Amino acid sequence: MMRNSADYAFFINTAQEFDGSNSGAYPDETVSWGKIRGLAKTVKVQPLNQNPSQANEKVAPLVQNLDLVLKGTTYLLSQKWVGVNSVLHLMSLAIHSVLPLKWEAYWASDV
Repeated sequence: MMRNSADYAFFINTAQEFDGSNSGAYPDETVSWGKIRGLAKTVKVQPLNQNPSQANEKVAPLVQNLDLVLKGTTYLLSQKWVGVNSVLHLMSLAIHSVLPLKWEAYWASDV
């Protein structure tokens, strides 16, 4: 258990629910470990599939590239002093700077 749990959490999941690979530590699990506070604001970001019939054409390359850069399928990053909107913006800039592709489609929602 951490003594000073984080107030904010940013959760990136590059797995896809339709193929069964969507696993890992979700924010509510990390609360039980003491990594983030129970009242912490969490945001989950996943690739958006605009056309389900073309999932492998548009979403799979994005997922594969994210996996290469992030070296895994699920990450939880937390910062105590930055609001959720700022974390989203900072992570977006960081991802844009390392990926050779643009984030054409993504969605964020409250978890």
